[in-house]
This record gives sequence, C-alpha cells and structure tokens, in this order.
Amino acid sequence: VLLSVVLAWVTYKFIEKPIRFGDGNKTRRTVALSIGVFLVALLGLYIGSLNLKEGKGIGDVYLRSGLEHRIGSSSRWYEGKGDWLFLGNSYDDTVAKLKLSIEPSDQTISNEIARFRVLAEQGSGVGTKIALLIGPNKSSIYSEYLPNEIKPSSIRYVSYFTDHLSSVDNLEMPDPTETLLRAKAEEGLLYWRTDTHWNQKGSYLAFSAMMERLDLKYPQIHFELSGEHKGDLIDISSLYDFAIHNDDNWNQSDLIDGSVEIVADPNQRDPSVFLGTNWKGTVRNEQGLNDLVVWVVGDSFLNAVKPYLNASFSNIKYLGHWSSTIDELPTILSESDEKPDLVLIVRVERSF
Repeated sequence: VLLSVVLAWVTYKFIEKPIRFGDGNKTRRTVALSIGVFLVALLGLYIGSLNLKEGKGIGDVYLRSGLEHRIGSSSRWYEGKGDWLFLGNSYDDTVAKLKLSIEPSDQTISNEIARFRVLAEQGSGVGTKIALLIGPNKSSIYSEYLPNEIKPSSIRYVSYFTDHLSSVDNLEMPDPTETLLRAKAEEGLLYWRTDTHWNQKGSYLAFSAMMERLDLKYPQIHFELSGEHKGDLIDISSLYDFAIHNDDNWNQSDLIDGSVEIVADPNQRDPSVFLGTNWKGTVRNEQGLNDLVVWVVGDSFLNAVKPYLNASFSNIKYLGHWSSTIDELPTILSESDEKPDLVLIVRVERSF
C-alpha cells in the first residue's frame, strides 16, 4: 500500500503534470500521448492472441474463457482433501466438464462418432475388432477428495459421446468406471494422489475388465505397495515440498517375463523411451497368452497398461498418440498387408 502511494506521487509529478500543465506545444504532447496509448493497445492485442491456456504464470493472470472454473491460485491444478492434487481447468476444460457447466456441440459429437464409425466399418471389412478403453478422470473415481467448491454433475460429460458410440457396430467399449468404483474400497488406492493418472493397480483392473469383455486371456498379478510416488502434479503445481504418501504406488511381482523383443520404429526421435506417450514400435512375446496381432494407439493413460498388453499378446504394434493417428487408421488398416486381430484405442475421459 505504501509503495502504491509513492508510485502514484511519482507518476503524478513526473508524468501527469508535465503532460497536462507543462510548457511547450500542447499538440505535440497530445500526439505523443496518443501514440503511447496506441502502442499499449497493440501490446494488449498481441498478448490476447497468445495461447496462454496451459501456460505458467502469465497464463493465470489474464482473463480468458474458463478462468471462472479456477480453484485456488491456478487454473492448472488445485488441491483436494487428504493431500490429493487434481488437474485444473486449463487442461481440456476438466473442471467445467466435471460440473457440466459446458456441453459439447452437436457437430463435435457427430465428428467424434463419425471417426469411430469409419474405423469400425473398415475393421469389420478386414476381420479386425475395434476396442475403445476410456480411462476415467481421477475426479470421476475419487470425487470424495474434491474440494467443497466443486459439485460434480450427476451426468458425465463423456456420456454425450459414449451413449452414441455404444451403438456403433464392431466397436467394443468397456467402461471401467464402475469396476474401479466398486474395487477402490477393497483394493487400495487406484490412482496416485499427486498424479493425473491411474496407478499400476487401477490400470490393471481396467485392463482386466476390458479383456473379460473381449473374452481374452490376461495375466493374474499380485501387487504390493512399493514406496512413494511423486506424480506429475508436483511439477505442474511446483509444490516440491508437498506431503507424499506411500499408499498409492504398487509393484507388479507376477508379470510374465517370457521372451520379449522390443523393436522401436527407427523414424522416432527418441526410440529408447518405451513408456513415452508417442512411442512407436513393435513388441513380440513368445509366451503371450493370446496368439494375436494387436495395434494400439493411446495417450498417457496407455503407459501403465503397456506391461499387461505385452504379457497378454504375442505381437503388439504401438502406433503413437491417438490424436495424430486415429483418423489415419482406416487407411493404414486398408493398405497394410498384415491385418491385426484387434485395434485398441486408449483415451482419458477428459480428451472427449
């Protein structure tokens, strides 16, 4: 407050008074002031044109659509109850969708359904089954840890899409939400407290539900807690001294080793990062429980599922991120000499 008084006096004495009452040509002063205002306006237009929705710092200062759903000091993250962190609204309008403050347009729904229908029809023509595994948002499974300011809608935003997708022929769409909601009371934590993703056990339960829906074999795995996990929300929030618990990170001790060969696509920038979201390549397992060829596209929710896929199938081809691949899949499927038995798409709920 004291500093604002000092600055007000300085600007009055050395800027305002000379402009209003100073000697010299008033026209020249008026022109100079007008040019200054014009330059400030240009700067404002430039800042407004920047994509600051997922930025840091300055992205939380300027008013923009969706900022009304900010919880706390940032639109990128917020703190829930019991040392839980959640992803903020600047990522895919997550909070607005959770509250159903926004609804998808008819055109958006139509476009999403069309891309899956085209892929399913192409798959049906060559004998390939299509499956979509949707990873629920952490807030959909652990709404009890949301802050009091958020009142989740009883209608899920993603249902606008899944209600239509359920009628697409040759598209299997197991919804693991109910499985995870039922299991969390007895199985321990299924999502990391400080991460945006399901953990090893949560992803396994979702994967198991999908494999049962597809009538396929999958490994039986024993889990044990295995120390602390600092999730991606620690970096997003910069809360590097945030309380970390040891009740949400699991070790899978019974995965089938087999004779596994991992061959990265040579065109990748960094072919060594197998758990990278954009990883492309082939995994072959001589002891895979299902002697099938599977193509997979996904997002970061796929990473925790990869070990179970590799143990369950003899040949898995990863094609990278779904957003850059899914619209090309019908053509790739049509032109490929080797037709897969299954195409799997893994997408987090908030991506719809």
